[in-house]
Amino acid sequence: MVAVVAACMAAMPVRAADAPGKPRLYAFFATWCVPCRAELPSIDRIRRLYADKGLDVVLVSLDSPSSASEVAGSLAQIGIETSWILDPESELLVRYQPSGSIPFTVLLDPAGNPVFARSGYEPGDEARLEAEVVKLLAARVAAAAAPPAKAADAGAPVSASLAVRTVGTWRHSRFERRGDGDLGALVARFEPQVRSGWVAASARMDSATLVGRTAGDTFDLRLERALLDLDRGAVRVRLGDNYVRVGQGMTLSLRRVDPLGTDTALRGGRVDVSGGPLRVTGIAGVVNRQNLDPIDLVVVADVDDLIAAGEVEVRPLKGLALDAYAVAASLPGAAPDGSDVTWVLGGGSVAVEAGPVRVAAEGAGGQREGRSTTRDTPHGLTGSVAVDAGPVSLLGEAKWYRRWGLGRPTGCLAYGEPATLERSDQQIPGNADSVGGRGRVDWRVAGPVTVFGNGLYYRFAIDGRDPVDGGRVWHAYGGTDVRLAGGTTLMLSGGYRDEDDAAGEDAVTLWHVEADALVPLPARLAIAARVSHVSERKVAFDVNDFVRGLATLGLAWTGVGSVSLLYGWSDEVATRPTHYPGAEAKVVLPMGGEVRLFGGRIAGGRVCVSGTCRDLAPFSGVRLDASLRF
Repeated sequence: MVAVVAACMAAMPVRAADAPGKPRLYAFFATWCVPCRAELPSIDRIRRLYADKGLDVVLVSLDSPSSASEVAGSLAQIGIETSWILDPESELLVRYQPSGSIPFTVLLDPAGNPVFARSGYEPGDEARLEAEVVKLLAARVAAAAAPPAKAADAGAPVSASLAVRTVGTWRHSRFERRGDGDLGALVARFEPQVRSGWVAASARMDSATLVGRTAGDTFDLRLERALLDLDRGAVRVRLGDNYVRVGQGMTLSLRRVDPLGTDTALRGGRVDVSGGPLRVTGIAGVVNRQNLDPIDLVVVADVDDLIAAGEVEVRPLKGLALDAYAVAASLPGAAPDGSDVTWVLGGGSVAVEAGPVRVAAEGAGGQREGRSTTRDTPHGLTGSVAVDAGPVSLLGEAKWYRRWGLGRPTGCLAYGEPATLERSDQQIPGNADSVGGRGRVDWRVAGPVTVFGNGLYYRFAIDGRDPVDGGRVWHAYGGTDVRLAGGTTLMLSGGYRDEDDAAGEDAVTLWHVEADALVPLPARLAIAARVSHVSERKVAFDVNDFVRGLATLGLAWTGVGSVSLLYGWSDEVATRPTHYPGAEAKVVLPMGGEVRLFGGRIAGGRVCVSGTCRDLAPFSGVRLDASLRF
């Protein structure tokens, strides 16, 4: 049975500043991350081997509200029976891995200092990780046996780190008819951090040089993030740029969403006061979005949106968490006519864990002015029930939203992450006005074999009307996951989706298949392969039948790097190429750093995360990405 910490459903913000007191291993993962699924069994084996010897292993999920309810079932599929936590504000990940990529694993000494880090996963990486664990545990035993050292006169030790990320891109074409000249970009990010006892300070300096643009070359240098963190246990004060979330994130969630190229924080102040089962939080500030748009390679201006929130969380009983909050916002010039938009919302959430059963729900409502000619009343409700019954995991979810578009409609600035009930690779129509549900079952048929199935149905509107009278979506898919001896993993899945518009006419139909394979080889080598294919029909002004997909084949050398060949295809847009070949090379660097070089074409397309979607432009060119940590 998967023992899930109640914090996974109504999570108290992770306190990243506290030292573990003994060696700790953080393993960051997400349900949608394919390499994470391959890595986690080896992490769990290390946990079982060394827990009694003093190693603390913490699994950290980066899932958003749209997929957090699937974490328990996903872990059950691969036989992991331990607790896990959410990192809802990306606080832990950003501290140890500024680039934000996962899977990521970091090993800390008893003082909380990183001694080993690894980004990505290739079969055989666990051998190096285990060797570092053994070395750290042996050093701890030796230190315990040594005579006690004379106390130092100085106060708390000072630790400092510097993370550097550099991206160089030359884009030859986006396959557009106009304004499609060559574009070169050199982007650098420097993130120093200093910690001493209960005081921590961090900053982020971003620079961008863009050449070849139609509007002229651009150079931008700015202090993008700065944070002073004062943590005295019962009272924690943060001044500067914070990632924030209240409740389960449905109403307010400002964080990094790498697939969309967004990185939004709140510049201001935050106070958390904790005592026994009670936590009280106050937040106020101005939205501070990342000024360099990494998708379109443009520098965007800051917005002057003001947000304030208060939250009270209480845990009166083991396995029970109750949360209540209020959020107010003022968005200057965000209305269609250029006037201001204001909204005030209140809500709450409840999470209950009783043995193998977990129940979570969140609801919120309020008033908004300025977005339309009349005052409207956005409100929403989500809920989930999960049951672990031996080899079978069951999940049921429901949602009901009315006028729930919170944020700015332009610039991909969503200030909340409502649960979507959707696959992350599918567009979510009308999520602001929708009602529906889904069910999922995961069954471990045998030790190495799991089968799963998922079905969803919801109705939606795109013009603020009652979603019950609007369009319709149903989607069914399933598959199997096989884990063989020696580390070989195979996953096959497929499904069918159908959408109707508000008039009941066909809008989208598609079927999709996916296959993943990971095969370890001798001499620390491994082969990784993935194929995804979609056949789709869209009906708008005309019928458009097309196919799209991507196939990758990679050879990895543990501890050194990998080389991958990519081939994509899409005939959705007649004026663009049908074939998208490419290649990527990765070199592994110490402390979780890496260098990636990509050359070729990328098809682009729509990406959706928690109800927010963005169209990624196609690309033809070269990209060099380097991340270092000192």
